[in-house]
Amino acid sequence: MIDNFDLIRPHLVFGPQTYYIVQILQRKKDLGNEGLRLGTNRKWIKYIAKPETFDLIKPEVEDLCRLYNARAYIDLNPRNLERWTITLIRKLVDRMYSEDMNNIWSVPNQVALSEETIKTRGVTDVRKWVVDVDRKEDYQVVLDWLEPEPILTVPTPNGYHIIIPSFGFKDTEKDIKISGTDVTTCIKPQGLTVLWADI
Repeated sequence: MIDNFDLIRPHLVFGPQTYYIVQILQRKKDLGNEGLRLGTNRKWIKYIAKPETFDLIKPEVEDLCRLYNARAYIDLNPRNLERWTITLIRKLVDRMYSEDMNNIWSVPNQVALSEETIKTRGVTDVRKWVVDVDRKEDYQVVLDWLEPEPILTVPTPNGYHIIIPSFGFKDTEKDIKISGTDVTTCIKPQGLTVLWADI
């Protein structure tokens, strides 16, 4: 079992306009052909605007992950409620103007998860990326290879997510073979990491 609530909590910075997103996601490789499904999107989303809310959702997250054979993730990049509100209003008006009411109820979550709502300046002042280490035995090789100093290492069911500050790296989302080794990693330009899993 992976429980990263206590590890992650000190890295969340809350302010009057700040929120974080916790998602419960079902992955096909974990679900197989059996089990309950979360729905067509295979996700559950919760907005966290206060540290107390983060603490209160833990039992619900655990129960839902166990029930749906799913994993809980949190994006470590803070988001801004004012940006969310402005973007949501704009998107809803655009949809109304074009008379497109198809899945209109999904727009708030789409906006909440969008890049437009991320705001690190004045909150944490650093955007976080994830370096994905799929095998525990590769951790030290990847750590030695990394240029930026890691902010945090988060255990995952099979390996680790090394949280780093964003930097001018162009080949994100691609497999990177570390020279002189058989180790492959991937740098993801978002802060989405495992919060809880019992897979």
